[in-house]
Formats: sequence, C-alpha cells, structure tokens
Amino acid sequence: DNNMKSILNLFRDNEQGVRFCVIALIIVGTLNIYSASYVASGMGIAIRQVIWAIVGLGIMHIFSRINYLRTEEFGLWLTWISIGLCIAVRFIGVEINGAQRWLNLGFFQFQPSEIAKLASAWLAARYVGRTLRNGGQLGFVNKELGLIILMGIIVYFQPDMGTAAIIMAIGIMVYIIGGLNGKQIMTLAVGGTM
Repeated sequence: DNNMKSILNLFRDNEQGVRFCVIALIIVGTLNIYSASYVASGMGIAIRQVIWAIVGLGIMHIFSRINYLRTEEFGLWLTWISIGLCIAVRFIGVEINGAQRWLNLGFFQFQPSEIAKLASAWLAARYVGRTLRNGGQLGFVNKELGLIILMGIIVYFQPDMGTAAIIMAIGIMVYIIGGLNGKQIMTLAVGGTM
C-alpha cells in the first residue's frame, strides 16, 4: 500500500498521472505499429498513428479544461447520435469483410460503433455520478443501462458481436466501479450469460 502511494506521489495530481499513462500508451502503441508494419508499408502507418495521437492529445487537453459536470447531458446526446448512426449503417452502410458496419463520408470511412463505446462510458458515468451525488443507491434498472444495451443490440446485428460485447461491458464496468453490490453484479453476470 505504501509503495502504491509513493508511486502516485510521483505526480502532482491525478491529471498529470493520466497524461503520463496516455503518453506511455501512445509511445508503446506507436512502436508496436511501426514494428508490425514497417516491412509492408514503411513508416506511413506509424506516422499516421503519431498524427492522430497528436490530434487526440489536443482533444484530451481541451476536454480536461471543461468542468465534467457541464458535459453530463452531452452523454445523452452522444448516445442518441450513436444509435441513429448505428441504425443508418443498416441502410446506407458499406460492407467490408462480410459485415456492414462502416459509414462512408467520401473522404473517410468510420464505424459508428466506435462512437457507441464512448457514449456507453459517458452515459454510465452520467447515471453513476448523478445517483451518487444525490445519495442514491445504484441499480441496474434504469434508462441509461437500457440505452447501453440497445446500442449493444443494434451493433450485434451489424453483425459485430465483439464490439457489441465491449459496448455493454464498458457501461457495466462503470456501474461496477461506481459501487454496484455483489448481488446486483451476480444478477448482471447471470443475465449476460443468457
């Protein structure tokens, strides 16, 4: 326990620790991409990774300056946008490798299910934060978890079972970290196996 505290004391605050971890993951990820792709494509893929990492760090910096309480409602909007885009994939999506999960915007393609992952975390954090701030007891019968499950079901039928499981797991993990009791966790586990 004292070792962990001394490690945490290396950073002035939690934000600095998060930045360090993110930058360390970016470096390790970029080195892995470079190592895996150098023979086939040279430095191109690694350079693109670095460019997107810089963009991501900029966005992270912007969001770190915003009071998170002011962004709670954005999680709900992001969820509805994600649901709409995931449904749009069914009608106007591009099929790649036997699965229709991409939207083509002309200059690039993207998977709306990636937005659903972010929305799942944001929506679950919104519910957990509000419930705990108001002194309530966390439960798993609420509209937020229902919307997370809905996103997972829509993605499942793209078909993308792995991403659907990740979307639901992200939301459920936020609930567990937020303090669901053992009985509720077991109920979720049994429900998830059915």
